[in-house]
Amino acid sequence: MAQNEKAAPHQAQAQEQRKQQGAKQEQDKLQGAKIDAQKNFLENFYQNFMRQYKRKPWISAEDLAKMLPELARHNISVEQLHEEKLLEQLVNGRVLNKMVPIVVQIDGQEVETQGKLQLSKNAKGEVAVKVFAKRHEPNLREYFGHQFTEKQVEHIKKTGTLGEVIEVQYPGSESKTPVLLKLDKDTNVFHAQRVENISIQSKFFGATLTDEQKARLMKGEAIKLKNMVSQKTGKPFYGNVQYDPQNKCLELVFTEQQKKEQFLPKSMGGKELTKQQQRDFAAGKTILVTDLMSKNGNLYHTYVTKNLVTQEWSHVNIAVNAKQSVRYQLCKEITDKYLQNNPLPKHQQSELDAGRMVVVEGAGLVDKMGKQFTAHIVKNAETNTLDYASFDYALFQKQAEQHKASVEKTEKNKLQTPAPQKQNSAKKKNEHSSKKQNSKKQNSAKKKAGIKM
Repeated sequence: MAQNEKAAPHQAQAQEQRKQQGAKQEQDKLQGAKIDAQKNFLENFYQNFMRQYKRKPWISAEDLAKMLPELARHNISVEQLHEEKLLEQLVNGRVLNKMVPIVVQIDGQEVETQGKLQLSKNAKGEVAVKVFAKRHEPNLREYFGHQFTEKQVEHIKKTGTLGEVIEVQYPGSESKTPVLLKLDKDTNVFHAQRVENISIQSKFFGATLTDEQKARLMKGEAIKLKNMVSQKTGKPFYGNVQYDPQNKCLELVFTEQQKKEQFLPKSMGGKELTKQQQRDFAAGKTILVTDLMSKNGNLYHTYVTKNLVTQEWSHVNIAVNAKQSVRYQLCKEITDKYLQNNPLPKHQQSELDAGRMVVVEGAGLVDKMGKQFTAHIVKNAETNTLDYASFDYALFQKQAEQHKASVEKTEKNKLQTPAPQKQNSAKKKNEHSSKKQNSKKQNSAKKKAGIKM
């Protein structure tokens, strides 16, 4: 009897181990199935890549397939990267230009954070996954023995680069190594490239680089390069070019003014824009383009605004004789009275003062037929008066229908949602305690590694 009692704990332990092994095998089997599915996905992706670009990417399909388990450990799938238009960057050896959710191991603890990825090759051509987790802040004091000057710190904050070569002391190296540096402002991580490994091509976007320009680029300087040709439009353009230590290639570096000048539309709908209209449009102001021809052969005017954040354009079109109509004059009169009693909110007034169109909405905007409308207004910079672009019944009706649909959906979800079941209070307490402990462990690991939480 006593022997049986002694054997019982060992049997229970062995049973638990077998259970854990079975769960792990099942998890490995599931992970293997996912990786096989990703391999099939990659086969199609590489075929499409070759068909589109007529060349092989820097990372082969075989090499990327070998990295799938490593990517999975960081909770990254190639399908996910493809959906976010990041997979092409990865197979070309570039650091992702966008932060993604990742999982990193810190002191044996899995930590969820944000970061970037890159696939790199060593001297033997072996591929490895590099993970750059977001840090609280960059170290702007020193980098491998190099102490940053105040001037260098200001340059880094402004451009993300030093614009010059520095010498660093890597561990295990007897001599200092000349490098170029770039700070990734998303992750707060520095990327370095040894000067001895930098190679500058002879042409960039069709423009020929002189020996003097190549030498300046090798020093980390930005140069102004003319006669480049856009691959999309075939039109010539100019801009600043600089070597990027992060992606190990030449990059276009436009100043804000150059961005505005380079990509200004010269015309809209076949109508030439004046220089002032181009400048106003680039600054995010609403411009009026008159006497355009529709597909039906009707003349119209359009108010156009560019969102400086999303770069999207918005249009408000009106018929040429719309402002002479009785409906327009009545709506204008109603809106004038409404604004006298209901001043615009501060944020809309700021938009209006900045030259951008705003939409006025309110219960008081009702015409003589009892129909509610919205008013699109913009300030005329020359006369400093309001210009009523149009009055929209359809916009208000659409918003009303959307609101009604949203309310109906909410009510429907409430009816379909089952009443929450009561749980044992002790079980709830244990779950809460367990979650709290796990959260503390992750936060502690992040702080220790300097990763942003």
